[in-house]
Amino acid sequence: MKNSYLSLFFLIGINFIVTSCYYPKVEVTSKEYNSIVYKKKQKIIFENNNKIQDTVLIYLNYPKGFEPNFDFWWNRKISKFDSISTKRKFGKQFTTYTNYEKNKYKKANLNLYLFLYYTKNEDDNGLILHTSDFKEKYNLNDYSLNDTLVFKEKDNLTLCDSENCLKKIKYLKSIGIVYLEKGNGEIWKLK
Repeated sequence: MKNSYLSLFFLIGINFIVTSCYYPKVEVTSKEYNSIVYKKKQKIIFENNNKIQDTVLIYLNYPKGFEPNFDFWWNRKISKFDSISTKRKFGKQFTTYTNYEKNKYKKANLNLYLFLYYTKNEDDNGLILHTSDFKEKYNLNDYSLNDTLVFKEKDNLTLCDSENCLKKIKYLKSIGIVYLEKGNGEIWKLK
């Protein structure tokens, strides 16, 4: 009898853990998903105004696409940031890596370090594109926007006192990042 109570308690505990760790996800349409121009890992080449090229590796840093169950549970239960009906947000984070091993010019690098986010919260009307250093956020489903999206207003937390920091980014909806302007005035364009 004692073992059956213990078994029942154990099964109820496991059931509670499993059901409390599953949360619904924000739905992303195939059209929204297809507006993510970058794949899991790819090389892109930029050329500066002195005709020097730099290869940048851009890769998917957060492959699952949705906020992890535990993180979501922690924010809801411990940080108490949301209501019970909130769904886990969709998010893809791409990271850049320069100083790529095949670069011809080791001294003249783009030194691009950037996070590019595609996110969708429950109350968003589409997939939102934003970066780590700029305030601008663009809804990729907003057809009133031009095809060229410009990031130029720096986040208050990001200081641009270095010649390597980015002052401006141009992003084409169908291609991705095509133009970068650094703090020293150097311009890099997608080749």
